[in-house]
Amino acid sequence: MSSPFTSQEHRTMHASPPSRGRRALTALTALLAGLALPAAADGATYQVRECHSGSSYAVDGMVGSYVGAHAYHFATCDSASRFLGGSFNPTIEHAPGDLGQVTVSAPSGTTLAAISGTREAVAGPARAYGAPLARLFTDLAEHEVFAAVAGYQASGSGPIDVPLGGASLVGWGVLCAGNAGCPAGDTRYVLRDVTLTLNDSGAPSVSQVAGPLRSESSTARTRSLTYAASDAGSGVFRHRLIVDGSPRPAETVDANEGSCAPPFARRVPCQRDVTGTVTLDTTALTDGHHDLQLDVRDATDVNKALYGPWTILVDNQPPTIAAPTLTGVAREADTLTCAAEVQGQSPTVTFQWLRSAPDGSGALAIPGATNAAYTAGSADVGRKLICRVTARDGGGSASRDSLITQEPFDNGRTVAEYCDGRPSGPRDECGDLDRDGTPNRVDGDIDGDGVPNASDPDPYDAAKPGPGATTDGGTAAGPATPSGTSGGASTTPGGTSPSGPATATAATAPPLGSSGTVRFLLGRHTATFVGRRARWARSGFALAGRLTDAGGRPLSGLRLSVSQSVGGRNRRLGETTTSADGSWSFRVPRGPSRTITVSAGDGLDAARMTVRQTVRAHVTLRSVTKRIRRGGAAVFRGQLRGGYVNAREKLVEFQVHYRGAWRTIANLKVNRAGRFTVRYRFGTASYGRYAFRARTLPTDGYPFAVGTSSARTARVKVG
Repeated sequence: MSSPFTSQEHRTMHASPPSRGRRALTALTALLAGLALPAAADGATYQVRECHSGSSYAVDGMVGSYVGAHAYHFATCDSASRFLGGSFNPTIEHAPGDLGQVTVSAPSGTTLAAISGTREAVAGPARAYGAPLARLFTDLAEHEVFAAVAGYQASGSGPIDVPLGGASLVGWGVLCAGNAGCPAGDTRYVLRDVTLTLNDSGAPSVSQVAGPLRSESSTARTRSLTYAASDAGSGVFRHRLIVDGSPRPAETVDANEGSCAPPFARRVPCQRDVTGTVTLDTTALTDGHHDLQLDVRDATDVNKALYGPWTILVDNQPPTIAAPTLTGVAREADTLTCAAEVQGQSPTVTFQWLRSAPDGSGALAIPGATNAAYTAGSADVGRKLICRVTARDGGGSASRDSLITQEPFDNGRTVAEYCDGRPSGPRDECGDLDRDGTPNRVDGDIDGDGVPNASDPDPYDAAKPGPGATTDGGTAAGPATPSGTSGGASTTPGGTSPSGPATATAATAPPLGSSGTVRFLLGRHTATFVGRRARWARSGFALAGRLTDAGGRPLSGLRLSVSQSVGGRNRRLGETTTSADGSWSFRVPRGPSRTITVSAGDGLDAARMTVRQTVRAHVTLRSVTKRIRRGGAAVFRGQLRGGYVNAREKLVEFQVHYRGAWRTIANLKVNRAGRFTVRYRFGTASYGRYAFRARTLPTDGYPFAVGTSSARTARVKVG
C-alpha cells in the first residue's frame, strides 16, 4: 500500500534483520522513495509551544484521526498523559491502511519551518509486504519513519528538531503499510513538549494615523497617536516610537486575552486587525524640532511596518533672554533703544520701560512705554530708565531687566536735561541769542525782534522782522524773505546751514537711529517662497521687501547686510542698499535648511530681520542594469546633492514598493561626493516590474529635511 502523502524526503529507522528478510525491506523502503526537501520560504519566524511541561496543557489546532477499530489518536494534552500522537492495540493484528495520528496546519499567511519536542516511537514486528510504521510527515515529505522487518522491532526516543521546509501541514502517528496487514505488537509515535516554528513572510500594514502627536503644530507636553494596523500572518504584536533615530521601549498593542505574549501558545497569537495608541511625554526632549517614526511589528518581532518620519515641535521650556542692552544717549528728548537676544520656539517679545531712583530702587512702569524705543521726557531727568524684556512661547514666559551699571547709566549717570552736553552757541538750540535768559529751543522770539518765530522769516536775525514788526522803533522794510534765498541761511533737509543747524522737512525720513523703531516688510514673492519646503536644486530665491520707520516712512540709502546660519555656523552672503522708496532685494543662493538674517544700521542703531527656510534633501537615483533575468541582480547608483555629507553616517534608505507600501531594504553610506551604489538580487521566482527609490535619513550633521528620489523601475524577465 502506498503512502497517502507526497514523499520528498525520508529517513527509515529499522532493526538489522537476518539476510532472509532483506527482500521485504527492499520492497517496503521502495514505498517511501521521494525527492529532495525544498528550501524554507523566506521570512521571519515565531514559535508556538504545545503540550509543554510547566505551562499550559492546552493545545491549538491539533486534529486527531484514525482508521480501524483498534487504532487510536491522542490530540489533547492533560496533566495525566501530556502527550500527542497515535498508536495501535498491541494485542491484535491490523488491516492495511489502519492508522492513528495527529495533524496540525499552518494558519493562512504562514508556513511550517520546524518542529521540535521529545519523541517516543516504537514499530512492532512486520511480515513480508506488511509492516507497521511509526512516523513523522508533512504534506511535502516523510521526515522520520520507524519500520521493523520480519519480526524485529524498531524504536527511538529522545529529543528531535526537524526542519519542515515551508510545509503547510505536519503530522505524526502510526500506519499499517503494505497489502498483507500488520502482526500484533507494540506500535506508537507520540511527542511531548512540542514547539512549532512558523514562518511569516509578510510585514504588517499601517493606516489611519491621526492624533496630536502627528500634528506638527501641537506643543502639548504629552501627545498621543492612534492608528489602524493589519497583519495577514501571526498578527500585530508590538509597537514603538523612534525619536530622532533612537527606538523607545516596545509595547504590546493588544494582549488578545493574554495569548499575545511569549511564549506563544496559539498558532495566531495576536490579533490580525487592531487599533493602536502610542503616547509620548515630551518633557524628556529638548525644545525644538524632533523627527519621529512609528514602528509596528508582527509576532516574529522582525517583520515591521515603519510610518514616517514626521517632525514635531517641542516647546516645554520658557524662552531664555540675554541681558538687555540700551543704545543711545540718556538725555531728555533723546531716544533710547532696547535690544535683547531671545532664544525660544517662535517667541512673542514685548517691552516695558520703567523709571527708578538713581540707585535702581522704586522702579515703576511708565504708562504706554511698551516699544523697543523710548524717548526720555522731563519726568525722567535725574532718574534712571530700565528696559524690561518679556518673551512668551508655548513653554511659558520669562522676563529680564537691563542693568543700571551699564551704558548709558554706568558710573552713576542718570537722565540729563535736554541741553546738558549739547552745543550752546548763540545760534544753537541750547544757546540764548537775545540773552533774555530763555534758551533758543523754548524761546518764542529767538532773536528778540518782537516777531514770533512762526512769523519771522529768519528767527535768528533781528534785522529781518516780519510784516508790521518794528526794530529799534522803526517799521519793517518789506515782506519776509523766503527760506533759502539770499540774505538768509539756507535750510537743507537733513544737512547743516552755514549760519545754524538744519531742520528736516516732514517729508524727509529721519535717520535710522533717530526713529528708534524700524520695520522690515517682506515682499510678496519672498513670503510665498519661504512658507513652503524647497528642494535643494531650487532652494535659491529672491529676498525682497521695504524698510520703513515706525511711522511708515521709507528709509533710503541704507546698506543691508545678508548672512545665513547653518547648524550654528554663520556665513556672510553679501549686501544690498535700500532705494528711494525704501525697497530692497537680494538673490539668496541655494543652500540647506537655514536661518537668513538681514541687518541694517546707520552707525547709531540697528534693525534685523530673520527668515527661516526649510530645504528638502535632493537625492537622485538611476538604474545601471538594463536587462534582468530571474535570480539576477539590479545595480542602482545615486547621489545626495548640496554637500554636507559625512561618509561615517548612514544617510540613505534604499526602498522597494511592495504590497502597496514603500519598504526599506538597506541603509547606505555615501562617499565624500555624496555618491552611493546598491546592488539588489531578485529571487528565482521574481518577475514583472518593481519600483525602487532612495530616501534620506535625518542626521545631526546633514542640515536638510527628509527628501526622496524619483522612483526607478526594474523589470525582471522570464527566460
